This record gives sequence, structure tokens and C-alpha cells, in this order.
Amino acid sequence: MAHPVPVRKDDDEGRRAYRTARGRRDRPADTSSRRIYELLRASIRDGSIGAGEQLDEQRLVRAYNGSRNSVRRALQALAEEGLLDRTRRIGTSLSHTIVPIAPTDVGPRVYEGTAHEGRLFVETLECTRVVAGREVARRLQIDPAQEVVRLEQVGHYEGEPLYVRTGYLVTDLSVDAFLAVLDRCHVDYPPLPVVFERVFERPYGASIYSVEAVAVEERIAALLEVAPDTPTLLRELTTTDEDGRHFELSFTYFRSGRVALSGIGTFTDSGYRVS
Repeated sequence: MAHPVPVRKDDDEGRRAYRTARGRRDRPADTSSRRIYELLRASIRDGSIGAGEQLDEQRLVRAYNGSRNSVRRALQALAEEGLLDRTRRIGTSLSHTIVPIAPTDVGPRVYEGTAHEGRLFVETLECTRVVAGREVARRLQIDPAQEVVRLEQVGHYEGEPLYVRTGYLVTDLSVDAFLAVLDRCHVDYPPLPVVFERVFERPYGASIYSVEAVAVEERIAALLEVAPDTPTLLRELTTTDEDGRHFELSFTYFRSGRVALSGIGTFTDSGYRVS
């Protein structure tokens, strides 16, 4: 009587590995550089690809199931955006990261406890009292003759400009008093509701925003260190107190290719909410 030949465990594992590898070879590689670009950019944004990390093309071909040409074109597109450094005989590495921006907030406090902590510095370019005028007054729902504080700031991330923000604030504080409050907030970086209450002496209510793509004019382009007419994101933000009264209107230009608006959308009893 013939006895069955025992099959070793490592033989089984070898066969499974062979079938898996063969199956991968049978699947066509993705030839779309756009899809590879999207996946690579997402990996940069979530930190899977870190600063200074060398990007090996063959490894990326396997990781993203792309063709070599699609991976190369995607890497070149990211290099042209300034995110990657591609040097002949040295290779490709990450030179700049993508900074997540909360839809309704921007400032160092947002990054506490994250990999971005301590990398954002806010510079105040202008702070003065001005007459609101018709359009600012319409958005803030105040008298056009009322004075507001106009504030212009540049946010620098690791020494490079990330955004330019102009704000109009409904407050009776003098410029010096307002700057003193602002300086205090730039020391301890409290959450937005605390900042709102310090500035306006009212409980925070809500932030209402819209985001659109625009071409930047010369002055903003110079501050962001990009060419005029470069497409970028413009966010309009209105902040209210708990009674719905408007206290702040701001317009923020974010440097093209360096930011990602990030938030969490959830359904609650009162409807859809982004945080």
C-alpha cells in the first residue's frame, strides 16, 4: 500500500507566495499618472511619506500598482509643484510637506500635539482702525459708518509663507489694546472659543465659511512668493457670537499646492456638521 508523501509547511507557504506573486503580475498596472499623483499626494498629506524620505521608483510601482511611466510622470508633477526634489544620480526626495488647514480655523493652536506643532509663525503686517464701509458693513450687519479693526497677517510655515489673511473685527478696543490681546493669544494659543471671548467679550457661537479657487493679484502673490495669477484657495470666514451677531469677517489666501483643507464631517441631531 502506497503511503501519501507528506507536504512540508514551508512548501505550502512557497506555493501560496508564488500564486500571489503570479496573480499580481497578471493584474494590469495603472497607467494613469493622475491616479498615481492623487495617491502620492495623499501619502504626503497624511505623513506616510516624510520629509527628506527617498522615493524609490520601483518601490512606488509596487506600492501603487502603477506602471513605471505613470509613476515617473506623477513624481515629475509633484516636483514641478515644489513638493519633491528630483536630482539626477541622487534620486527623488520630499522637500516640502502639505499642511492641513481646519476649515474654520488657522493658527498655531490647531497644530498642538501634531507633527506640525511649532512650525507655524504668524506675522502681523497691519493693524489699524478703519470705517467699515458699505460692503464690509453688509457682511457684518453693522452701520457702514462704524469703525472696525482691520488686521492683515502672514502665516509662515518653516520660514515660507503659507497664507495671507485680512480680517475686519467689530470691537471698541484701541489698536494697542487689541494687539495686546493678540500677543497674549500668540503665547498660550487657546482654542478658538477662548480667543473669541478674549477679543469680543462675548461667548463664541459659530464660524461660517466658503472656499473658492481664484487667481491671486500682484501684492498677495508677492507675499505668498508665487507668480501673479497663480490659482490658489480663497476662504471667506464670518464668526458670530452665541446670539448670531457677526463680529469678524476675514479673507484668507492659501499658497497653492502647500495646503489641504481638512475636517471631519458627522451627522448629528441638528444636521450635518464639519469640525
